[in-house]
Amino acid sequence: MNLHNLYLVDSNEFNLFKLKIEINKIKFNCKIHFLLLDVSEDYSIKELSKFKIDQIIHVAAYKHVDLLEQNPIPAIKNNIFSTFKLCQLAKVGNIKKFLLISSDKAVNPKNLMGKTKRYNEIIVESFNYIYSKTLFSSVRFGNVLNSSGSVIPIFIRQIQNNLPITITSKKATRYFMSISEAVSLILLTLTMIKPKKIFIFNMGKKIKIFEIARRILSINGYKISKNPKNQNEYKYIIIGMKKGEKIHERLHNQGKLKKTKYKKILETKNDTKFSIQKINKQMNEFKTLIDNNDKELISKKLSKFIKLTNV
Repeated sequence: MNLHNLYLVDSNEFNLFKLKIEINKIKFNCKIHFLLLDVSEDYSIKELSKFKIDQIIHVAAYKHVDLLEQNPIPAIKNNIFSTFKLCQLAKVGNIKKFLLISSDKAVNPKNLMGKTKRYNEIIVESFNYIYSKTLFSSVRFGNVLNSSGSVIPIFIRQIQNNLPITITSKKATRYFMSISEAVSLILLTLTMIKPKKIFIFNMGKKIKIFEIARRILSINGYKISKNPKNQNEYKYIIIGMKKGEKIHERLHNQGKLKKTKYKKILETKNDTKFSIQKINKQMNEFKTLIDNNDKELISKKLSKFIKLTNV
């Protein structure tokens, strides 16, 4: 991929600052711009429209299930409005490609985070039915090791502070992949974007979160134990599943998956068609509920809309 300019956008100043430090350690053959913008706001979209952009990879989203259950308005404003406004920018600016980074939580979503991701998939696909030079698509995958929201940094901090390892359930499983693998596959997916498709990473077998904790403790010279009896054993406690959390995640429903030219990337149909007029109407309803701070109704509206779709 030949780049002339790379625009890195984040609404979190500290995260952008850390990213800038890391990026400056690497030699790039392009000019890199660090933009402190909230893409759920109109002023940010106006600022981005000044640049000549060819492709958008939309990663930004709040991810912590329990926090979003308690804070539905910021969840919908950040996760959904940012996607809608960036899609509008892509359409008006004739940007060539738009790739949404979705999540396994978008499949049969039981929590607000997953519902916002599934709604985003619908938004993205709806923009394919408007006359535009832009190709819109989504890609789903599970947990990325050591990323923000990953369970591994939590386990490491607990060990460093001599606190018990906290496990939601010994049965809970998740998909995992490394940051470098996720980034590589995202860039490959960007080359294959096409309408009516959701791309899915082949992440192999799910792993028990309990097993992840056991391995991390083993690396640090401990054995995991419910009731430690010596210095070589480390305590874990079961804290139970929080509201909206699932024991197991899935990357797709029972629809047929199709192979692509890349072994690690599969695709499935996303033929859920909603007119952009319907999406606009829904977004206006969300905006009114946000202005009225109606947390309960905005969650119900989103849930009702999601029930109409299933991929």
